Amino acid sequence: MIIPMTTTGRAQQRYDHRLRDLVRGTGDVTIATDVGVPRSTARGWLREVPAVVVSLDVTTLTTSEL
Repeated sequence: MIIPMTTTGRAQQRYDHRLRDLVRGTGDVTIATDVGVPRSTARGWLREVPAVVVSLDVTTLTTSEL
């Protein structure tokens, strides 16, 4: 008989990227902690290196170019 393992952990929270960017830009974790983000999470945002995003102006491309 195989007994499945159950997970007892909680679901990971997701926060708005604009809040994370604001904390990174100002270096002030109290901005996030004042709205309920755990201090350890907000401090983690300061330690992480932001991901590089490359974008393309698609407003001038035709359907076939897209």
